[in-house]
Amino acid sequence: MAFENWRARDASFAAALKEIEEQLIDYTENKLLTKIKSGNLTAMIFFLKCKGKHRGWIERQEVTGRDGKGLMDGVVDSRKIADGVVVALQSREVRIKISEAQMEIDARTIALLSLAPQMPPEEDAVVTIQ
Repeated sequence: MAFENWRARDASFAAALKEIEEQLIDYTENKLLTKIKSGNLTAMIFFLKCKGKHRGWIERQEVTGRDGKGLMDGVVDSRKIADGVVVALQSREVRIKISEAQMEIDARTIALLSLAPQMPPEEDAVVTIQ
């Protein structure tokens, strides 16, 4: 960290480091060219992959899914899942509100029945509580 701070604060130090880096790149390029000139196949391929891309000297990896299909084939869109969850939650919220309203009605019915005078029901009277 101290090294980076020094580089950030001192422009002449940063410039010296840059010059050293450039000299190392020059040295390495010269060594690479020497290897290429001596017929080193690895050096030649490396150079062509770096500098000959416009001529097709590039390696590419093709990434596919199972059996050559696209990577996203068969994958469910997470937005659709999220939309479904929202709909389900909204639906559940509605059911809860209906259920709470029903409980409130049931509670009032029970309260009213408990307040009603206790009389034996007539034979033809039918009491239904749901």
